[in-house]
Amino acid sequence: MLSAPQIKPDIRLEPIPKRPPERKRRVTIAAGMLCRDGIVLCADTELTLSSMKASRGKIFITADHVRDCRMAIVGAGDYDYCKAAIQYTEPLFSEATEAPDLNNMQSALGDAASDVYVNHIYPNRLAQRDMSLMAAMWRKGEGFRLVKTSETAVIRIDSYEVLGSGGEIAEYILKRSYQYDMSVAHAVAVAIYMMSEVKQRGQGCGGETHVAVLREDGELLSVLPEQVTEYEQTTEALNRIWQLAFGALFNLEVSQERYESGVDVIAGGLRQLRGPMVMSEVLRRANPDKSEREVRRLYRESKKRVHQRSKRGLKAQPPSRE
Repeated sequence: MLSAPQIKPDIRLEPIPKRPPERKRRVTIAAGMLCRDGIVLCADTELTLSSMKASRGKIFITADHVRDCRMAIVGAGDYDYCKAAIQYTEPLFSEATEAPDLNNMQSALGDAASDVYVNHIYPNRLAQRDMSLMAAMWRKGEGFRLVKTSETAVIRIDSYEVLGSGGEIAEYILKRSYQYDMSVAHAVAVAIYMMSEVKQRGQGCGGETHVAVLREDGELLSVLPEQVTEYEQTTEALNRIWQLAFGALFNLEVSQERYESGVDVIAGGLRQLRGPMVMSEVLRRANPDKSEREVRRLYRESKKRVHQRSKRGLKAQPPSRE
């Protein structure tokens, strides 16, 4: 019995072309803290590319020129998408005849995030890119507000929030250090300490630490690089003091006399670390009519005089009773 010949279809499998590697420009760590007298934003400056690392500022001021309102934005994720979203919010301030209220600013941030996700990120899922924003907002008569984006959603923050890589370390530190009634000055110190620890231990985090402060009166400031360096050095010294204290407390072979001597050394070290911060606060309280920028100028001048005096080997003498 003859059977019909089997005809095999001529199927040629072509190799699927590989997607060309895309250059990734990723922003690493950013955080924000809501305080009783303002908001603190912070970020590192390291930018991770596909084959190298670069340095970029990640805190953007979008409404510094507009009267009666302020907004500062920090981003994490793809740097270009973060910048595109921030630029999307600029017409809100440049084209407005009066200062937008907090709800309008929050809506503009959500529209910006939605635009980037719907038109760029969602259609290009294979690129594995993402973006998150956090914004500190202020309007005269309304106060201040801290919000973040999660894809196309906008969420109000009532304490603190962390974006990007290194978030686990930052979350651990802030959970132990953050207080709901903390001041901006306290939060700046916590932010710099947190960033210092994340940059040392977190993957893909590094560079300088940038900190921005939005006060309850609408004054928007950047913490000076030398002040950041001072605080970083202070946290390093504090870690060494903590190691001494931990060792002295649990080493029962140390005599009580030596233990008491060690406690005095630790207490002296803590007093020495507190000195510059006390000086800054004294100047601020002694000059209530001056702006924060003027107080910082006085602080730098005072530090310079102290340094020159110590360099000449002079010591301040107590006033004479005669």
